[in-house]
Amino acid sequence: MKWHEISVNVPLSILEPAYNFIWPYVHGLAVEGTDESFMLRAFLFCSRTDVILKKLRGFLQVQARSLKVTHALPVAGHVVLPHADRFIIVPAPISYIPPFGIPIFIQRGRSFGLGSHPCTIYCVQALQYIYRRDPDMIRLGKILDAGIGTGILSIAAVKLGAENVTGVDISNESIKEAQNNLVFNNITNKIHVLLCSITVIEEQFDVILANLYGYFLAQNARHLEQILSPKGWLIIGGMTVPHDDIVISVFTDLGLIERMRFRDKEWSVAILQKL
Repeated sequence: MKWHEISVNVPLSILEPAYNFIWPYVHGLAVEGTDESFMLRAFLFCSRTDVILKKLRGFLQVQARSLKVTHALPVAGHVVLPHADRFIIVPAPISYIPPFGIPIFIQRGRSFGLGSHPCTIYCVQALQYIYRRDPDMIRLGKILDAGIGTGILSIAAVKLGAENVTGVDISNESIKEAQNNLVFNNITNKIHVLLCSITVIEEQFDVILANLYGYFLAQNARHLEQILSPKGWLIIGGMTVPHDDIVISVFTDLGLIERMRFRDKEWSVAILQKL
């Protein structure tokens, strides 16, 4: 058997349905945002991919017809080795681990938090943006994941070299899910998980990952600014377009500088820095 790749360029409206549909069949998934769409790449270790390819084509045709959008046809071939720093979401437990990219193991069988939401994709890209420009802040700094969910962002930070990550969430289910995923990634000693709201956090952090909701972000902007260290980085996500301009302005009015924004027709993620 060999490693194969199925790739397809899909519009925003089909991204999550396509990702979740193919999730049970694959050994890894990677997504890249383009100007108006997303490139979905599925990695499989098998002798044939034609059956899965046929299933995906049929699914996409139904989705496109229902949503009245167009999409490219998925194609299969041998793996074109991805960049070494590309994150690949790997269903766990699993027998075959992709020998390329940076794997993030996420429990197989879950119906949410698999890394398919555009804001999750943008937040991971934002984390890599910070790492390329300020690697020591990731490797040596204190990182807060303000809404850990299934743990994808915390795990990505550790895979980039972070040693001191705190993840908080108000959902017991999310906490349990994140802890399971930390075990799959063998990093339980590098991420401290707390059942609480970010509003009770008082210590300062060098990097804060806040993939939450626009209204909540704006309402708690001053608190997030106060617990962000000088020169620290803040990633805010879960904002809808065009309300992201309003949310970001609340932070810039507090003195933070917008460094980068990832945006499509519906969702937005911004990178801010404290002077």
